Amino acid sequence: MVTTFKKNVRGKVFIEYVPIESSWLPIIGKNFMVINCFWVSGQFKGQGNGKKLIQQCLKDAKNMDGIIAVSSDKKRPFMSDPKFLKYNGFEIIDEAKPFFKLWGLKTNSNATFPKFMESAKTGTCANKKGITAYYSNTCPFTDYYTNQLLREYAEKKNVPLTIKHIKNKKDGHKMPIPWIINSVFLQGRISNLRNES
Repeated sequence: MVTTFKKNVRGKVFIEYVPIESSWLPIIGKNFMVINCFWVSGQFKGQGNGKKLIQQCLKDAKNMDGIIAVSSDKKRPFMSDPKFLKYNGFEIIDEAKPFFKLWGLKTNSNATFPKFMESAKTGTCANKKGITAYYSNTCPFTDYYTNQLLREYAEKKNVPLTIKHIKNKKDGHKMPIPWIINSVFLQGRISNLRNES
């Protein structure tokens, strides 16, 4: 399910979510809605647009036990802002190395919150040589960042590069971290290559 407020000016207002049973994220649970992408930017921040999107998600999840979202310890690229989630009643329900947090909001107090799969809590990938990148096409920007910019970076630095394209739910459930949009590992450890250059 996708809700978008179309804007032809600076900034975007966007949310995308799916029932947990259809989610590619390495999460165990049932009867929750999973927010995959949530974005309010530019001049549309601070106007209540984010709250409207959450309310629409809750409306679409009215027969479910609540909604969840993967975020982190602080605001990071491509991830929902944890301060916003907390402000809107979400709580941290699980954690995974090195900084991932699963945020949840119950609408059924008797429900059991979903959890990250244990295999997604290591914070490292098996390949310890060079750069390993995982990405899916759940975001329209990741193909360009991974297959163009990251390749150029690896060639410039003369570093081996392995790219793993997540194409389906089975691939997503095999992730070593609970994030499928894009992730980069340097010598097996999750990395921000901006800090490595």
